[in-house]
Amino acid sequence: MPEITIYTNDGDCANGVAELNPFTVGDTTNDWTLKFVNEDGDFYAPSGVTMRVGHTNGLPDGTYNNAFKWVDRADNESTGSISVSSGVPTLSFDTNPVGGVVGTNGVYILRGPRLDGAITSIQILDPGKSLSVGAFLSLNIDGTRLGLAGYLGTSNVVINTNPSGTAYASASAFTGSGGFITYVNLYTGGAGFQSAPLVYLEASSLSATGTGRLPVLEAKGNWPKYEFPFKRDESGNNIIAATTLSPYSDGQVTNVTEYDHSTLVIRPETVATASLSQSGINWVGTMNPINSYVTERLKLRNSTQLDLQIRGDGRTLFQGQLTVLNKIA
Repeated sequence: MPEITIYTNDGDCANGVAELNPFTVGDTTNDWTLKFVNEDGDFYAPSGVTMRVGHTNGLPDGTYNNAFKWVDRADNESTGSISVSSGVPTLSFDTNPVGGVVGTNGVYILRGPRLDGAITSIQILDPGKSLSVGAFLSLNIDGTRLGLAGYLGTSNVVINTNPSGTAYASASAFTGSGGFITYVNLYTGGAGFQSAPLVYLEASSLSATGTGRLPVLEAKGNWPKYEFPFKRDESGNNIIAATTLSPYSDGQVTNVTEYDHSTLVIRPETVATASLSQSGINWVGTMNPINSYVTERLKLRNSTQLDLQIRGDGRTLFQGQLTVLNKIA
């Protein structure tokens, strides 16, 4: 049966010392026995004994709207809200992360987008003015002209970067009769761009006459803005204290392992409270330290720890950790 022996200093309100075994899933929950030993080595019976397990600085039962923002590596934001009921946290988002959410009961994987470094579009920031040629333009990453046969005045748009692998991209732009770019078509976005490439027109191939100006282009694409996802804009220190976010990789590798996802654990303040009654100099009762949150924690590691607090005589007699184990099948 779960038995705890607590050694206390009668004049000390700090933590005592306790002998306790790990609790294994399937152990009896209705036979807890608390024994107390004072500084003289004698067993004694404190009054008003209580016992509970949970997490110091965890979240009490309640609703925490707009608790934090989760930001993936491509700078997409999702605002998360938390609800804690009977010691079990639940997470919801205003907009789910791009890659979705896996998990329940306070233990989650937040998945970001797959970032292969492809160019997805070429945006025209400034169409230019009084351009001297009207032509189809070709786009590449190394300055090699990919002129389209059959068109006069073909010019280059150059991506000034050197991504890893065999990444490349090609596109065409058309200048209208007014001497400005009217559109850009992206044919091939390539892959492997680790950051936004610079896109510009070679002045030797395309120039602006008189008071004209060259167009300004920008590449949009599927490349990371941040090294790994992160949490920000927490609604309070209680959210910071009660949530742990860790970078998570699913094994995708370019030149380094890519941490596109996160694991998130939301800790409740109270998982279980014992129902105790005095029996001679001992206190005995019922407590089940396994709820849905603890079950989810055990799925990850097969063992977890909860903070255990025992009070009596109006003071803290012991505060430490109770190890909870999955039973070996």
